[in-house]
Amino acid sequence: MVLRIWRATALTGAAANPGVIQSANVDKLIVACGVGATEILELQRAGGKRLATRDFLRGAKFTVGDRLGN
Repeated sequence: MVLRIWRATALTGAAANPGVIQSANVDKLIVACGVGATEILELQRAGGKRLATRDFLRGAKFTVGDRLGN
C-alpha cells in the first residue's frame, strides 16, 4: 500500500528499525525512524482521500511490529 504523509510530528526516543510501527491504536500511528519516531497525523492512501489518522485507522489494520515500505 502506498501512503502519502501530509502531517507528522517528530518524537525523540531510542533507536529502532526504521519503518516499524510502534503504536497503532484508535487515533495514533507512530512509526520508528532509526533514532526517534514519527507520529503520523494526516495521511492518504494512493487514490484515496486525505484523512486524519483516526479516520484512516478505522479502515486500515496495522499492528505493532508491522513494517511500512519495501
